[in-house]
Amino acid sequence: MGMRSCAYWLQNTVSENAGEHWIDGYLTGANSWNGSYPHVGDGVDSVGIYAEVKKLCYEHPSEKLVVATGNVWIMLRGQKR
Repeated sequence: MGMRSCAYWLQNTVSENAGEHWIDGYLTGANSWNGSYPHVGDGVDSVGIYAEVKKLCYEHPSEKLVVATGNVWIMLRGQKR
């Protein structure tokens, strides 16, 4: 799913649901490799994270979901709690 475009992800509820599961896995994996602060995104619920990814995807529908999700992870990393 991550190599699909944002437009593909947002085309219907089935692909959106699959993408949300993929986003959860991506963030879990990214945190497991982030030894300096493995709690990126703590304090933000899944709905909030999906909303941030969707915002980027609506702005750049041809972007790959992996890029949009990675950019949200980087943003969240800058907001350590």
